[in-house]
Amino acid sequence: KYCSDREVRKHFYQSRQSVATKWKHNNRPIILEILSLRQKKAEILWFDNYAQLSLKFKMAESPQQIIELFTDISSKARPKAQAELDEISQYFNLKDLQNWDISYYANKLREEKYDFDSKILKKYFVFENVLQGMFETIYKLYKLEFKEIQVKTYNEDVTVYEVYREWKFVSYFFTDYFYNELKRPGAWANILREKFWNNKRIVLNVCNFQKSVDGPTLLTLWDVETMYHEFWHATHEMLSASKYSDLSGFHVEWDFVELPSQLLENWCRDRVGMKLFARHIETGEMVPDDLLEKLEKLEFFGNGQFVLGQNTYAMMDMKIHSIPAPKSEKELDDFVCKNYDENSLLPRGEIYSPHASFSHIFDGWYAAGYYSYMWAEIIEKEVWSVFKDCWDIFSIEIAQKFHDTILSAGTTKKASDLFRDFFWRDVEIDAFLSKKWLM
Repeated sequence: KYCSDREVRKHFYQSRQSVATKWKHNNRPIILEILSLRQKKAEILWFDNYAQLSLKFKMAESPQQIIELFTDISSKARPKAQAELDEISQYFNLKDLQNWDISYYANKLREEKYDFDSKILKKYFVFENVLQGMFETIYKLYKLEFKEIQVKTYNEDVTVYEVYREWKFVSYFFTDYFYNELKRPGAWANILREKFWNNKRIVLNVCNFQKSVDGPTLLTLWDVETMYHEFWHATHEMLSASKYSDLSGFHVEWDFVELPSQLLENWCRDRVGMKLFARHIETGEMVPDDLLEKLEKLEFFGNGQFVLGQNTYAMMDMKIHSIPAPKSEKELDDFVCKNYDENSLLPRGEIYSPHASFSHIFDGWYAAGYYSYMWAEIIEKEVWSVFKDCWDIFSIEIAQKFHDTILSAGTTKKASDLFRDFFWRDVEIDAFLSKKWLM
């Protein structure tokens, strides 16, 4: 993204694409075995393939539904993705654009043509202000109040709250937002103590923000989105009505669980929601409208390429688990390369083996489930469009309907039924395409 030397970019890109493909570190024989065993498991359980087995426990109804939906999205994204590549090529007078060039030139285009510097925006995101803005957002929507309490904790950066809704105790809430060397990377929400234990559940959020040692901590926009995202995972659990944790928000279908968390990110990006917390670190002034207008324009920047990239991985995952398991490394590699050629615009280059180190699919829980990232965004954009269309992102009426039909219901119904309770119809992609500027 920041390296001006093209040969260095190419070296690192190709090195990344060849991870776990050589000698004793070659993962592809293991992948062949994993795919074969998954196929056998599916057949034992009377499924045609592993993708059908995986979707049995998800909101999506069939592999074919996902493939058709994502094919439709790709066809809509291709014109915008091509326009984005053309803009980069024309602006920088490039004749040979490759995968290792995109991040670098897209970042330069963002700074030069759109006059946007993320470092300036960061000065409006003081950690304490963002935290209070997030609490105020959830109070406006659901009257949840977070009252800090003084208890002994395992780290000085951990804060503990009692959470109330209309004076009734809901949960304890732990926050552990800052990096330390003993923590694993990433960000997450979890339950330390479940609800049925004397109704005194403990929910937590953990992040790895870099804490300032000489003044207030400033967050990037990505940090703010992460903070909001994990927070609504936590509130999804807190607002679940069932007395049994197994029927709570944390246990809904895999491709549905990200709906509330991705939805709340909209409140920190929308100018009305952002003005609850975005104040300059030195002057205290509210984030100016001209900066917000630049940010809104850049929300559509690179969306075409991003959607095609995610679809390429999602299609590879779904299709490889829908066909008979490949018998050889060549058959496996040929399948992955063909999938890339069908879903991407740029040439893949001589070296292309992302599957060899794709831990989400072969060393994690996303087998025939990688599509769920975009699936959750599709349904989240549908819900967000309802808030936006009423011209009040803090609409109590819509927030209550979302609470009654989805948040509080947890897993007492299938996710597809929860969605229909809110919309009275099945999933559509128009709101997603509109939000991504693909229609």
